[in-house]
Amino acid sequence: MENNENEITYVKVIGFGELGKKVEDIISEEYLSDEENFGIEMTMFDTSNSIVDVGLLLEGVDLLILVADPSEFNDFQKLIISKAREKDILSLCMTSRSRLYSMKEEEFYTGILDCGIDSLFTFYMNTKSTGDGNEMIPYEKKALEERIACSIHALVSMVNIPQAINLDFDDLRTILKDGGMAQIGLGYSSGEKKATEATAMAMDPYNNAWDMTEATNFLINVVGDISLMDGSLAADYIRARTSEEANIIFGACYDDKYEDACRILIIASKFIQRPVKVNSLKRQYEWLWQ
Repeated sequence: MENNENEITYVKVIGFGELGKKVEDIISEEYLSDEENFGIEMTMFDTSNSIVDVGLLLEGVDLLILVADPSEFNDFQKLIISKAREKDILSLCMTSRSRLYSMKEEEFYTGILDCGIDSLFTFYMNTKSTGDGNEMIPYEKKALEERIACSIHALVSMVNIPQAINLDFDDLRTILKDGGMAQIGLGYSSGEKKATEATAMAMDPYNNAWDMTEATNFLINVVGDISLMDGSLAADYIRARTSEEANIIFGACYDDKYEDACRILIIASKFIQRPVKVNSLKRQYEWLWQ
């Protein structure tokens, strides 16, 4: 498919530290090599090269994505987030998360949200393996940096590549502007029940930091050998498990390289309550520090 250059969403991905560098390398090598005018530009920073014109850095940007470990949080990131908010740029942060409670991580999440980031996505540093050897189900098996890079690519593809039921940047902004803690999930399945099975995989609570059923905003994108009914089935699966007031936006794209199969991207935001209850979790794991 060819993009309409007039409708391209300009995405700026800014990486910090080792995690940012790994994500940059994967996106550059695996996702951008064969793409033209895809809309992504990568920038890497370390703690020594933060003397830049932030206004110029964000010139023309529609969507800003910061990639950093909690240990990389610094004043320069705060400045970037502040300037993005001033320019009304949709700003996201993608970072790592331990499976056990970490006060340092919670301080980072709170700090970056207080700075004005629109939505914060966290990814577990390790996930289970499906163990089935199916190359079309790579997401759960990938390393942290690969899952973040895969998520960024899926998100940008969704808004920059035309689809049967189109999703655009305004839809993404509706879901993620001031979205707070957010979650992104990807799933894959084949056969008669591919839509619902892929949706269940994307919402799997073992692989997601937050329980998606507690979110109130959802954006779903179904890609593959699908009908419009498959998109409806995915939306119905989520609707049956969430609040009646949940806002669900879905898109669909036919792609014949997925023979009788589909891939689903789900973005969830605006949780009913903040998913992390710091005090209760600290008590739950207090024995670890004794």
